[in-house]
Amino acid sequence: MTEQPEPADLPDLPDLPRGIALAWGMAASPQRGPKREMSVERIVEAAVALADREGLGAVSMAAVAKALGFTPMSLYRYVTAKDDLLLLMQEEASGLPPLPEVGTAERGWREEAERLYRAHLDIYLRHPWLLSLPISGTPVTPGTAAWMDAYLAAFADTPLDQDERMGAMLAIMGQSRWFGTVAAGYAEAARASGLTLEEVGAQEAALFRALIDADAYPHTRAALDEGAIDGDGDPMVFGIERLLDGIAAHID
Repeated sequence: MTEQPEPADLPDLPDLPRGIALAWGMAASPQRGPKREMSVERIVEAAVALADREGLGAVSMAAVAKALGFTPMSLYRYVTAKDDLLLLMQEEASGLPPLPEVGTAERGWREEAERLYRAHLDIYLRHPWLLSLPISGTPVTPGTAAWMDAYLAAFADTPLDQDERMGAMLAIMGQSRWFGTVAAGYAEAARASGLTLEEVGAQEAALFRALIDADAYPHTRAALDEGAIDGDGDPMVFGIERLLDGIAAHID
């Protein structure tokens, strides 16, 4: 699991939901049960591996317990609810942001923001089930805090105020999530059909060319004829570059 920093000694800390407390390493371990063989870390790692192989729908307390060779009731001694398990799976799969590369300060905010964007996108490509998790707020976990801090640090030497830095961060993270959603969808289509990604794209292009009529859809047909739909260009790259251009223009 994500390595947790030492929690601060905060006398006014509210009662934490168990999933959040587990993520921060602030929840007590069970005093009885298969302690040597079982741990929160092992449960989460097994659940992530299961989701990577079979998708999020395959993850249940019973399925994870079976993968570990234990009964479902033994898991509940460590993770008391599936929602907590999903939170910890997200924390484990997302990990921590890559450390800044040498020369980050010299390269500037744009290169650092794009580096984080690509790292975030890579996580979605490796763990596409993350995109199926419902968004019900920002999980206050060590990993989430670390990613936020890394993005905000990229803008630390710009004139953007804190609200603007937060907005820029959310826009970039949203772009990586959208790109990941599209890429994961095509990957699933390829897996389900037994085709390669290139073959899936070729089939799609053939349908476009057969069905898109210039009289009914003149602009779409023009884009198709010029290779904008099935050519070598990458509209996703265009999207992140123009987003960063917009932030740069706002900074200037």
